[in-house]
Amino acid sequence: GCGVSNLKNLQIFDRWGSVIYSKSDFDYSDAQEFWDGRIGGKVATSDVYLWQVEMELVDGSTRLLFGNVGLVR
Repeated sequence: GCGVSNLKNLQIFDRWGSVIYSKSDFDYSDAQEFWDGRIGGKVATSDVYLWQVEMELVDGSTRLLFGNVGLVR
């Protein structure tokens, strides 16, 4: 029930656990700040990728959320 004040960290991992994208302290209202589906400048293959985000809430507490996303080309 508490709003988000800041996204502190966002990481995207491949299926082997390697970090393929990482961003800290960014404007979450700007879609261009998020992962664009590329790895090293090249279009990523269709696969399942894992994500983890650490967010700061307006009450000062932090939350760590994680999940997966299927990238389909």
